[in-house]
Amino acid sequence: MGYCSQFVFLLITIDITGDYRDGVPWTHLLTEMLILMLSLSGVVYFGWLYYHFAQAKISFLTQNLALANQQAQQWREANRELIAGLAVQIQKQFDAWQLTPAEAEVGLLMLKGLSHGEIAHVRNASERESLFLRKLVLGIPAQASGKNLTRPPMPAAAPAVLLPSSYTRQGV
Repeated sequence: MGYCSQFVFLLITIDITGDYRDGVPWTHLLTEMLILMLSLSGVVYFGWLYYHFAQAKISFLTQNLALANQQAQQWREANRELIAGLAVQIQKQFDAWQLTPAEAEVGLLMLKGLSHGEIAHVRNASERESLFLRKLVLGIPAQASGKNLTRPPMPAAAPAVLLPSSYTRQGV
């Protein structure tokens, strides 16, 4: 918006200067100067509106961010014991699977939802190494030589419990 209005101002100024040199009547020059002043006042007015709109939006977003941070802190405080207990249970399961520290780190990053590329970036490792460790954690046979496989794959997950077809929500 700023460059466009400066360009228009420049064009009008050039036109007024040229008209003055050409001896155009004063009424025409005054009309163009009036147009120049109106365009400048429009630029100032709309700039002022834009500034206040941006300030209001920044204030609104700052308040929303503060509220979200406050709610997140309250949630963390209310669920601190649950989170700590979950971390302990995850570590127990990793110990039961006999994961190496690198595999456990990859497992935690997977639980956080990171892709193998993101895991490689976080660990400062190659994507190939990250994918290999991810496959080990998931129990997928790795496509590597047997010397790289440090432990047997994890046991399969427990089978899902199927309910009889006669069991319905209405019967509960």
